[in-house]
This record gives sequence, structure tokens and C-alpha cells, in this order.
Amino acid sequence: MKRAKLSEVLLSDHSFGQAIADLGRAAGFNPRRLPLPTPPAEALADPLLLERWVEAAAEYFGVEAEAVEAKFGELDEAVSKIAPGFICLPRENRRFGVLVVLESTPSELVVLLPGLVRRRVKVAEVVSALRGNVEAAMGGILRAWTSELPVSDKAKQRARDALLYEIASTDPIGGMWLLRPKPGAPFVTQLEHAGDVKRAVAFVLLTLAEIGVGLLGWSALFDAALTGRLDAGPLWHWVLLSLSAAILEVIRSFFVGRMSVSIASILKRRVLAGALNLDPNEIRARGSGGLLALISEAEVLETAGLGAVVSLVSAAISLVTAGFVLWRGAGGGYHVGLLLAWSIVIAVSMIALNRRTQRWIDFRVTMTNGLVERMLGHRTRMAQERHEGRHKHEDAELELYLAESRRMDGLSRLLQGLPSRGWLLLGFVALLPALWNGVTEPALLLIAIGGLFQAQSAFSDIASTVSSLLNLTVAWDRAGSLFRAATVEDPHGLPAASVQEVGASRKAAADAGIDVDAGTILEARGVRFRYRSSGEHVLKGVSLRIAEGDRILLEGTSGGGKSTLASLLAGLRDPDSGMVLYHGLDRATLGTGTWRRKIASVPQFHENHVLSGSLLLNLCLGRRWPASAEDRALAEHVCQSLGLGPLIARMPAGLEQVVGETGWQLSHGERSRVFLARALLQGAEVVLVDESFGALDPETLRTALDATWEQSKTLMVIAHP
Repeated sequence: MKRAKLSEVLLSDHSFGQAIADLGRAAGFNPRRLPLPTPPAEALADPLLLERWVEAAAEYFGVEAEAVEAKFGELDEAVSKIAPGFICLPRENRRFGVLVVLESTPSELVVLLPGLVRRRVKVAEVVSALRGNVEAAMGGILRAWTSELPVSDKAKQRARDALLYEIASTDPIGGMWLLRPKPGAPFVTQLEHAGDVKRAVAFVLLTLAEIGVGLLGWSALFDAALTGRLDAGPLWHWVLLSLSAAILEVIRSFFVGRMSVSIASILKRRVLAGALNLDPNEIRARGSGGLLALISEAEVLETAGLGAVVSLVSAAISLVTAGFVLWRGAGGGYHVGLLLAWSIVIAVSMIALNRRTQRWIDFRVTMTNGLVERMLGHRTRMAQERHEGRHKHEDAELELYLAESRRMDGLSRLLQGLPSRGWLLLGFVALLPALWNGVTEPALLLIAIGGLFQAQSAFSDIASTVSSLLNLTVAWDRAGSLFRAATVEDPHGLPAASVQEVGASRKAAADAGIDVDAGTILEARGVRFRYRSSGEHVLKGVSLRIAEGDRILLEGTSGGGKSTLASLLAGLRDPDSGMVLYHGLDRATLGTGTWRRKIASVPQFHENHVLSGSLLLNLCLGRRWPASAEDRALAEHVCQSLGLGPLIARMPAGLEQVVGETGWQLSHGERSRVFLARALLQGAEVVLVDESFGALDPETLRTALDATWEQSKTLMVIAHP
């Protein structure tokens, strides 16, 4: 692979879309084969818009891009780990070039050129280019400071470098992105990206080598004993082989440890992505306790799952090699058939125990769900439930749970000792025909006994992991919905839509031949929706047009579909038929992320939440985080306009005060205004407010209405008549 100069491998900024597709293909992420996007002029002129476009373009291709920011003094380390990824480097005339990094080492980067051609460049050259703007800005001042020093030119340069590092060492430098598979990508793709496939192959080979070396050692020792040559030579041979097996075990443990940490990280990302992607109806149907139990089962997959799989694979390899040893021993085919039959018996017993475990976990999940519900409704129970019958239901649940636990524990205890001890007994019984028929050759007997003990060790490993294996299968059955939810993808949209403003969206619709009213910003056409496939339609052919600057009040009786319509307009649900359009473009064209940036929703109080964190975090959920000084000032201004100034003044930490379940307790009305402030701070084109003013007194209501009216571009308020 040739080494090239940095200027020779920089791609044009207009080829960023091609670079994302090429890098995803070269890294094995299997990106979607779609028309190549080009960064619009807005994105090329604004770093924040460029970051948004890159993330949208990666989503467009079905991968994930993460922006990376490093301090001036830590650029060497950051650049040496930016693979696969991109680095934007400055060029003339305020333009930039794109460096496509496929692989990296501490000293060199392997970069991609069009046609998937690979070249090498030095990390130091890339770091120097990234620091160029800072060095150019400070260079004149530093030269003036050091020009009159009574030292050589080299010493002056070293002084300038030291001063530059002292002054700019903590300055952030961006323009870098890591490319990786999405959390919902095929598991094999994620394992390959993390290097776990190679580690798994190494683990299997090391396990085979360890077993082979162990067998060679005992074979040499038995041979020496049978031939009467049990002197220092064979003993040293056995010691060296045993030491080699121990070294192989240490190396194997290292690979297992690295693999465990990596796979645990992949599972965490997938569970988090699945939890955030769960259907709202499923979340509501499960309840708080059901969700808690679901997360608990998902944790089992991470903690016990990998260890159980590793033990099972090791045991399976040991059983297969034990079968070969037994075939060469005194029992021959009888022992191999017996090993196969006993393995089937143990598998059937584990299936029976699995059914018991599933029933036991069903009881546990039911009890967890009931416990959480009773904790949430404790005040209601204290006020309204009869005291003498308060715990009757819980006692009945506990009795059933304990009875099922006893049955499961009995079968579990049986499987703890039966596999290994039962096999050893049957194996020695199977040797009796060989002895009865006069097969007394010591070597064959020793081989058979060695195979029996090797299989017994494998069965013992299986027995020790029975509980973990069963918990793993049950956890997958229960928590599999989280993993499947991570694979459900929202519409990715066109990358350009993520950075273009209203006028560009309207022009794109016109170019596509869509008839769009110049004043219309949000429109529903013939929308129909129902919650269940067999249920009645909540909305039947609803049409609505919202123009820019409109202030709309939507009234209706309870259950009339007002909140459902708001969720469809906000992109939280999809209509069964009809269209919802933003400036003539649907959510599939704009993408879910862009749609929700343009249309902010304030759901009903019981469907909105104050998260456990700072008040500023709760306010800036729809903005960049960490919040900038401008975001902080804007958040405080919006809170003041909504009448939350006295609340912030009472808080010891102000906007940094922790709120939510474990922090500062907010009143009903204060929470409602926090929800309003959150939506207003999003800076969306349309704000949908669903019954968020009902908890406010008349004076506060007027203040909140005035602030919402003034600070929203287009507003729709849902209320009861």
C-alpha cells in the first residue's frame, strides 16, 4: 500500500455523500444502495448544520455517525483512533476537504480514495493540518512574544510551541466523525465491527488446542507407565505439556474477557435503542412493573448470557473430543452411543426445567408489576381500600410463587448432580461387557477411562451453568421484544431536508409536482386511524390545513380523537390512510428527526414527564446538549415569561437544580409550564399544545397563554369546550 501526501488524499466537500457510502461498504456495514446525496450550501457554510447533515446522511444509508470533538492537546490520540470515520481538514477559500479513514494505528492512517483505493498518511501530518487554524491565529502574537529572546531560532520555536500548548491545550477541535453500525444492525455485523468474530474463532481454536495438549500430556504419561519407562524424561514431557495447557487457558481467558466486555457494550446499546424505539401502545399495555421486569430480563442477557454461552461451547467441544477418545477405547461404539443418548436425556430434562422456569418467571413478573402498581397507588389504597383485606391478594400471589419455586428447585437440584455422576456410573457399567468378553488390554481401558472422565468434566460444566442457560433462554423469550424493537427503523428522509429551511422544502415539493398552497405549513388530507386492526376508526377522513402564523383552538368532547390527531400531526403515529404533509412533503421524505424538529408537541400531562436531572436538561431536550451560554440564557428568558422565575429563584442551584422523582418536587402547574417551555425552546415551526393549561390558575393561565402566543410561530391548542 502506497504512502501519499495529505493533499493527495483529501476529497472535495461535495463528495461527502460518496465518501459515507464508500466507507460503509469498505468497513462491511452494508449501507443501503441509494442515490448519493450532496451537502447543500447551508451545510458547507455552517459547522452545526454540517454535523446535522452528516448524521442525517449516515441515517439515510442505514449506518450511524457520531461527532467527535477533541482538545487541542489530545488531537494525536483522537486522530489515531478515528477509524472508520471522517476528518474535515481546512482548505483555501474557507472550504474544507474530507479525509476518509478506514483503519488507524498510532502513527499512520489508512484512507480511502474513490474506487475504494487505499493509501497511507501520517497521523502527525493530519494533526498538524487540524491545528493549523489555531496556530495561524496565535502565530503572530507568539512570534512577537519570543522575537527578542536571547536564544537561538530553534529555542524560540520550542518556546512558541510550549506557549501554544499552554494557551490552546483545552480548546476544542471538531470536524471529526466515527462511523459505525446502527444498534439495530444485524448482530453479526456489529460483532465483526467490534472484532468479536475473530476473538470467537481464536477462543474455539485455543479451546481445541488446550484439550489436544492435555490429551497429549496424559497420553505420554500413560504410555510411560504402561511400558515401564516412568523416568524423568516422560515426567518432564507431561509437565511441559500441562504448563502449555495452562498458558493456553490464560490466553483463552484473555480473549473471553475482551469478548465479554465488547459484546456487553453491543447489548447495552441495542437494549437502549430498543427501549427508546418501543411502540407507545406496547409501553402502555405493559405498565410500569412490566417494563421494570422487561429491563431486568434484558440485564440477564448481558450478565449471565455470555458466560453461559462460553461454558456451553467449551463443554460441547469437550464432549465431541471425548467421543473421539471413547471411540478409540475399550467401549468403542457402545460408549459413543451411550454418550449421545445421555446427552439427549440431559437436553430433554433441561427443556422440562425450562418450562418450569418460564412459569416461575411469569409469577415473578406478575408480582413485580403488581408491586410497582401498588407502590404508585399507595395513597389511593391508604385512603380507600379496606384495611382487613389489604394484603389478601399479595398473600395468595406469594403462596403460588413459593409453590412453583419449590417444584422448580427440586428439578434444578436433580440436574445439578445427575449429568456428571449419572454419566460416570453408566460409563463404567458400559465397560463391564468389554471386561466380561476378555478385553483386558490396559491401554484400551485407560483410553476409555480418560474419555469417561473428560465427558464427565463436560457434563459437570453443563450442570454448573444450567441455571444461567435457562435464565438466558427465558430472558430472550421475555426481552426479545427490546432487541426486535431496535431493528424497527423510522423513515430516514433525505439528508438535505435536515438542514434546509421552509422555502427549500416548499421548492422541493414544487419540483416534485406536488400542489402546495403558498401559505400552508401543515396539512392533513383524508386521515383515517384506529388503534386496533379490528376496532372502530377514531378518525374518519379528517382533513385540516394550518397556515403559517395561525393560532388554532381545537375543541371537542372527551374521546373524540383530538389527542390522536395531534399525535398524527406530530409524527408520533402513522395514519392508516390519508396523508400528513409539512410544506407538501411527508414524513418519509423529511425523515422522522427532521419532522419532529419542525413540529413540537406538548402531550397531555399524564403522557409527559420531568426526567430525573437538572431543570436545564429537562428544558433543553429539543436542543443541543450540553447547553451553550446562548441556550442557557434563552431557557431562562422563556421560563421568566411563563412565570417560572420565582421557582428558579427558590432553587439553590437555579437552572442546574436536580428535579424529577429524586430531586426538587414540582407542583402540577409548574410541571405544565416546564412542558410548555420545553416545546417553545425547541424553536419549531409548529407547536401543538394538548390540554396543558387546565392546571393553572387564571392569572398564571393568562401569563402562560401570552408567552406561548408570542413565542410560537404557529400554534394549535387542544382543549375541552
